[in-house]
Amino acid sequence: MHLPLNDLRDAHASVSASLDALPPDARDWRPAPEAWSATDVLEHLLKTEAGMLQFLRRQLAAGEDRRDLGPRRPGAMDTLRATMGPDQRLRVPPASNRYVAPSGTADLGELRDRWDALPDAWAEQLAAVPPVLTEVGLVPHPLVGPLTASEATQFVAIHARHHVHQLRRLRDALGASSS
Repeated sequence: MHLPLNDLRDAHASVSASLDALPPDARDWRPAPEAWSATDVLEHLLKTEAGMLQFLRRQLAAGEDRRDLGPRRPGAMDTLRATMGPDQRLRVPPASNRYVAPSGTADLGELRDRWDALPDAWAEQLAAVPPVLTEVGLVPHPLVGPLTASEATQFVAIHARHHVHQLRRLRDALGASSS
């Protein structure tokens, strides 16, 4: 099975580079009161990815008693790629978003430490997926339903890249507000 770990690592590096491109004192800046700061974006990414990884970990640990998520939807990954494109601005339904919305009070240093550890944690879990489960939907996605472990990894990479564009827009807005 092809595991998209390199893509995940590249996406993580892109997020980190985008954060590093912002002046340290601007990482909590918001272009509007309801808008997310760079720290908020990272917290959202971390909550989303860590939640999916935790679900996968539980599913694998449960073995035959794992939760049946139902059939996978054809074209799910194509849908995710299309909705997470660079120019797409997505509004996630509040019921889905409540688990992954930023608190607005997170510490960037702590978030970065946890963020940097995630690719290795994914590698460990993906290596633990038995061959019989490589095509089984093990992780739920609120928009497209069950994803395999490999698809979940692809999603978090796509999702991270989606937010790299948001971080660039934030950097551009910061530059415009200071001129």
